[in-house]
Amino acid sequence: MFFAKRNFFVTRGGYLYSKSGKIGNWNITEDRLVNNDGNVGMSPGLKIEGIGNPVCFWGGTKIDNNYINLNFYVTDNGFLYSKYAHIGNW
Repeated sequence: MFFAKRNFFVTRGGYLYSKSGKIGNWNITEDRLVNNDGNVGMSPGLKIEGIGNPVCFWGGTKIDNNYINLNFYVTDNGFLYSKYAHIGNW
């Protein structure tokens, strides 16, 4: 499988797929971040971009291709990056 070594990818239908069900200690859904203890963070208004390819997954009030104004994003390598070290109340 082409994506076998990837932590996650987005399908052609726009669904986030993770073979472990998690990215790091986080479950990332359409509108929530949930840590491995089941605690739910504030809804960051997540967006998905890309069709059928590993993509970046981000949240924030402004979409910027260079991620300059984003609160956080997850890279196609599966790393969660936050410029401010906090995502919502986390």
